Amino acid sequence: MTQKRVLIAYGSRYCSTAETAGKLAEFLEEEQNLTVSLFNLRKGKEKSWPLLEKQDFDGIIVGTGIRVGKWTREVKQFVKINKKAIKDTKTLFGFFISCGYASDPKYYPIAKKQFLEVKFEKLGFFPDIYDAFGGVFDFSPTSSLNIIDKQILKWGARDLVMNIDYIQRNDYRDWKQIYGFASRFETTLNSTYSE
Repeated sequence: MTQKRVLIAYGSRYCSTAETAGKLAEFLEEEQNLTVSLFNLRKGKEKSWPLLEKQDFDGIIVGTGIRVGKWTREVKQFVKINKKAIKDTKTLFGFFISCGYASDPKYYPIAKKQFLEVKFEKLGFFPDIYDAFGGVFDFSPTSSLNIIDKQILKWGARDLVMNIDYIQRNDYRDWKQIYGFASRFETTLNSTYSE
């Protein structure tokens, strides 16, 4: 039996989504024995993006960071370009967001609803598996964020109940949740989408 092929395509503004996508790829390859292609949509030009109707993937996971309630421009465009292929094929489609609101148990349901369910309702289809992961608030001196990005993060964190240190890196990702998402994806892929 040949290994199933999975594409993980992502758009990351502050590196948290990129790290999460990379860890998902490692987990699916090392723990679940899948072949994974990892693609950063922000690094390549649109013409270099994988066209799903012309590629043979058994599963696709798309991930995006959230800034001021919006997906990255690249992820939005990638889903739009590949909407027909995603809807019309038997390829398993997973989707995740990485955002500050999902870090807070009080706001997690709101993040999942507003940044996933409402957006896909507008698109007219839904992922087979989706989730909202917490994010990283990096205010450390070594952070790659500029002063405007740090202000946006501070503004976004104002309602959250976590104890955020505004001079350090605060990582609120729940790796058990993230790897659980990957395991559900693999289980569904190998049971529902088997040859």
